[in-house]
Amino acid sequence: MSSKKPLHKSRVAIHLIAVTGLRFSEAMGVDLTDIDRDNKLIHITKTYKVYGKSKGYAPTKNPSSLRDVPISQETIKLLDEYIATFRPVQRIIEGLSNTAANKALKRLVGRDVHVHSLRYTYVSYLISQGVELFAI
Repeated sequence: MSSKKPLHKSRVAIHLIAVTGLRFSEAMGVDLTDIDRDNKLIHITKTYKVYGKSKGYAPTKNPSSLRDVPISQETIKLLDEYIATFRPVQRIIEGLSNTAANKALKRLVGRDVHVHSLRYTYVSYLISQGVELFAI
């Protein structure tokens, strides 16, 4: 994602999900303390439900969802630019629904595709890079 394009919550969320394979609720749960710039990781320790009775932080889907996800220097730069622009207090991306992210993704790619599909695209990428299926 080029830094010349305007920063939008939806575009940053889509980028983050596309390059990490995070679930939408995991991406919404990432807060400032979860970004490990020195080791180029995001620590996934929780999720965040953006609507409904159970709105708020929640545990991950299962114990294996607790993990450290590698990120590139480009992603760190994008997150830092986003943080400097929007100055989040705790969670990095607030006020974004899954529906809004899906609409933004549809506008970006020009066809009906959902944010959750990016998880599978990420898995395909990992396989193409020779990552063992068990590790994925």
